[in-house]
Amino acid sequence: MEFSSIVIIGLGFMGGSLAMAIKKAGFKGIVVGVARNEDNLRRAKERGIIDEYKTSPQEGVGDSDLVILSTGIGSFKNILRSIRDRLKKGTIVSDIGSVKGELVEQMESMMPEGVSFVGAHPIAGSERKGVDEAFPELYRGCKCIITPTDKTDEDALRKIEDFWRFIGAEPVEMDCYEHDRIFAALSHFPHVLAYALV
Repeated sequence: MEFSSIVIIGLGFMGGSLAMAIKKAGFKGIVVGVARNEDNLRRAKERGIIDEYKTSPQEGVGDSDLVILSTGIGSFKNILRSIRDRLKKGTIVSDIGSVKGELVEQMESMMPEGVSFVGAHPIAGSERKGVDEAFPELYRGCKCIITPTDKTDEDALRKIEDFWRFIGAEPVEMDCYEHDRIFAALSHFPHVLAYALV
């Protein structure tokens, strides 16, 4: 894998599991966790989930090659505004959010020159919560939807797809708006089924 420093912003269950998967796959670089709760970060470091931690995104991203947003999607734009001036050229920003569409285009438009955004949505999850419940196999064997646009840098796209393969997932490219249509329809399916059974 071509990254030497990976920063995960949001170290809850999904972000913690991602950090564990990266380490378990044999990543030789540094994994930095960023979150507000320093006690959680300290425990994550003690358990070997991350190598370093910061409590603010601005402090965490300086030397990173890859920044992954693992917070609620409503915070993505504010986080990006706070870190964009600290991202070095060549850095890739990605996410693991479940909504793409317009958000991907907005994120791309906010990137500073020389920094790329590539949207990703791993189809994995659990009822578990928090970094203490994280486990490294969460993403193994799952599909990860990658949502390139006509503005996506080809090298950045390849690196993100290689990253997901490295941790055992299967990247699948999809248009960001098609992604949202499909997953919106799927989210309504249980309700339709329940109604049909009544």
